[in-house]
Amino acid sequence: MEGLSKALAEHKNNTSRIMLMFCYNELPIKYKTYLQYLSIFPQGHSIRRTRLIRRWLAEGLVTERRLSANKDSGRPVQLEDQAERVFNALIDRGFLRPGETSAAGKIRTCTMHKKIHDFIATDWVTLEGPSRSSDILSLLDSLPGSDQWQLLKVLDLEGCTDLKNKHLKNICKILLLKYLSLRNTGVTKLPKKIEKLQCLETLDIRQTKIRAFAKKSFFLPMLKHLLAGNKGSPSRSNNNSHGFEESPATVELPSGTRRMERLEILSHVDASNNVNDLIDIGQLLQLRKLGVVLDGKKAGSLALLFKQIEKLHGCLHALSIQINNPATSEGTVPETDKLAALVSPPKLLQSLNISGITSGLPDWITKLDQLTKITLSNTCLGEDAIH
Repeated sequence: MEGLSKALAEHKNNTSRIMLMFCYNELPIKYKTYLQYLSIFPQGHSIRRTRLIRRWLAEGLVTERRLSANKDSGRPVQLEDQAERVFNALIDRGFLRPGETSAAGKIRTCTMHKKIHDFIATDWVTLEGPSRSSDILSLLDSLPGSDQWQLLKVLDLEGCTDLKNKHLKNICKILLLKYLSLRNTGVTKLPKKIEKLQCLETLDIRQTKIRAFAKKSFFLPMLKHLLAGNKGSPSRSNNNSHGFEESPATVELPSGTRRMERLEILSHVDASNNVNDLIDIGQLLQLRKLGVVLDGKKAGSLALLFKQIEKLHGCLHALSIQINNPATSEGTVPETDKLAALVSPPKLLQSLNISGITSGLPDWITKLDQLTKITLSNTCLGEDAIH
């Protein structure tokens, strides 16, 4: 503190930078690496917490794995938990400014002050301005002739709307790739050679028109996060006779999912078409977040899903079920009325999202001691449905 006071006295016209340098120097060396990584993002850019953490992990910045149990979940502290702690520490120390927060108070997005961004932005190549998208495409086209591309671990193309299917051919040659985001791009289908990315841990195809994988059977042995579907929940409308709008279109659940034992997030996938594919979900014992779209007119699909969810009672933290075409014909029992069939709900469940309910909420919801968030849409529930 004595050194800080002296520096402030000597540089009265630059106190903010002196304070910034002092706070930065007080950071643990490892934290400085995390912070420097953020200079990749453009100034003022809103950064999603989950996006940043997955990129940190893919880059290998998080290496310490502690075996002590997490107080909240009782499970061993994982690398992702360590990254969360670093993120929160950077927020607490003022290097990152919190943005949007969840209903449970968890920070979803953050930004970085211009002065901090300028301070840490060294030796990073940033593509900005109107030519950014075309520059990225030029880099992808140059892939075959560059050996350096083979060392790439993170490729985040989110928002590159000019990206088309033809560009994926070269991307499939980056064999060490761990993180691939095609979110909100012009891609409409994945190539068969996507399976060559045997190191891939995160595949984000949200907000695209991808509806199925090139091969029905799909296998990436290291995959942890498969993110699909369009942003937002379905809403009430007059699009059909029952006043319900169909859930957002998403990718079809591939066969062989049970072989991807490392999966922690599977969201949102259409599991209506094959019974065996639905059964595979119950074998994913590392799954923390599950989002499923079902066809309400297909008898037994919801009951079968619940049987698989019961097998995940020790790991599942977030569950989203979206039901298309809820059966409401007179004289029939709506598929959504079978919500009560879930005998043993996941004890660690913190977030529950259900769309397409045509009856009251099931009693098992009251057994979820850790539940902090319930989201309901496309329902026929009255004001007395929640007590």
